[in-house]
Amino acid sequence: MATNLPTKVSQKCIESIEKFTEDDEQDLVIWLQTMDELFDEMKVTDSDRHRLLPLYFDENVKKWYGSSIEDLNKTVESSTRFS
Repeated sequence: MATNLPTKVSQKCIESIEKFTEDDEQDLVIWLQTMDELFDEMKVTDSDRHRLLPLYFDENVKKWYGSSIEDLNKTVESSTRFS
């Protein structure tokens, strides 16, 4: 029986990701780099990354993200128009 090793490895990586919290012991930059590397490996598009990230947030971070994402999207759109 054949196994799909890359899929199993990706699934294991996804399952091992620590949720991002407001804990001072977590380093936001390192956490984001880890997520970015995982998404790159899985070939996740930028738009899908925005949809998937909240799955790895605790409740308080999800609330902040939900209320801020519209403003963030507007900022990104504005900056790409001037590039």
